[in-house]
Amino acid sequence: RFALMTGLQASALAVPTPGCPGLLGRAFMDCFPAVELRFEDNEVRFHGEYDWPAAAAADGLTRVPVQTLGISGLWGLQLRVGDVTLPALVDTGCPVTTFNRAAAAAERSAA
Repeated sequence: RFALMTGLQASALAVPTPGCPGLLGRAFMDCFPAVELRFEDNEVRFHGEYDWPAAAAADGLTRVPVQTLGISGLWGLQLRVGDVTLPALVDTGCPVTTFNRAAAAAERSAA
């Protein structure tokens, strides 16, 4: 074992969803050059500057640029659904994935 980070603070939260036992905030994820979100496996992998290229090549991963959204500090990105590109919010604390009506209509029209 080794110390990954020191000086961090954590808070215990009453989580209403059993499938979502914790939250990863943006400030923590910003400490890493690459954060791999594996939704199908319910995994998050943190990559250093030097291991990211090898991990990306081995698993066929693509780096997706994220933008900071205004003063909220949240991550936003462009998500491609079918032939439609939509603005999306990366919310690490949300237990579900949602589309608004405009996004769902755009995706349906592209199908």
